[in-house]
Amino acid sequence: MTAICAQKLLKLVSRPGKPFDFGCKEFEVRSFTKLAQKMYPGNGICVVSAWMILDFKEGRQTVDSALLEGVSPGVLYGGCVELDFSLRFSPGRRVVTTGVIDWVAPCFFITRNTVYILVGEGSRKDVDSELIYTFHF
Repeated sequence: MTAICAQKLLKLVSRPGKPFDFGCKEFEVRSFTKLAQKMYPGNGICVVSAWMILDFKEGRQTVDSALLEGVSPGVLYGGCVELDFSLRFSPGRRVVTTGVIDWVAPCFFITRNTVYILVGEGSRKDVDSELIYTFHF
């Protein structure tokens, strides 16, 4: 990601989103980690706090194809990686995921190859997809 893209992304996520109660409590992380390992044995597992879900919108409506499946298209912006079992991200680093494939209550945000365990309070924000497409990651 270029410095200009990083600045645009930071500006985008620095504005507050709506509170979104989807994260687990800190003391539950160990049990949810074990559950994720059991349910998704081939996937990486990453524990993230201070997170924000970015829902892509086109104009005034959410992208229809994902809505048909009951999942809003979007990505996770992780404010702080707590632990990455695949050792891709250092603790304290921010992460932007690939698109969501599924949500599993109470705290799993699942992408193609990773289960993100969301911890604590988070937020959710609508983002114009055209804005994202103009970023050159």
